[in-house]
Amino acid sequence: MTNTRIKLFLAGCLVALASCDKNKAELPNKKIPIEAHATSLQKKHSDQAQSYQKPGANVRFKHNYDGATAVGAIEDLKLTFSEQYTSGQLYIRLKPDSGITIEPATQEFVFSLDSTQNHVLELSARATSAGKQFLNIFASVVDESGRVSNRVFAIAFYVDEKTLKQTKVQGLDRGEKVIILPSEEPESRL
Repeated sequence: MTNTRIKLFLAGCLVALASCDKNKAELPNKKIPIEAHATSLQKKHSDQAQSYQKPGANVRFKHNYDGATAVGAIEDLKLTFSEQYTSGQLYIRLKPDSGITIEPATQEFVFSLDSTQNHVLELSARATSAGKQFLNIFASVVDESGRVSNRVFAIAFYVDEKTLKQTKVQGLDRGEKVIILPSEEPESRL
């Protein structure tokens, strides 16, 4: 029984070697420096990462918001939508949380997809209450056949009455840095 196993193993090895030789014959006999190959792989990976998009409307979104706002402060926003459609219409609907107001008050916009230009919305947002607030953005594309595709975006506004600053705590003389963040403790329910 052992001889049979050895023979089967050797036959499998021969098949594997034969297939390796076949594949080797198909490969070009060209040497590529390791650095060039690594650079090529990095470029392919970054191109794939930038080009992948979840299913839905083929719309990409960028904005200029930095992420921190004080209550009552006005933020000038520039929302840029890019797409690759040749015809149809892009509908944008803005829906801010109750703690955010936007100007202009118009919250629905329509763009034609006939040009290759990006679609830009410029607006001002003002936070009326502290906390994490969202500006929800609903994008719908209606193509020439009448098919509708949707995509949802959101911008998170981190709103606080005080700006969080890095401060120095007295008594630390070893050059240690401490960041003090304001906090609230919930009332205990006993």
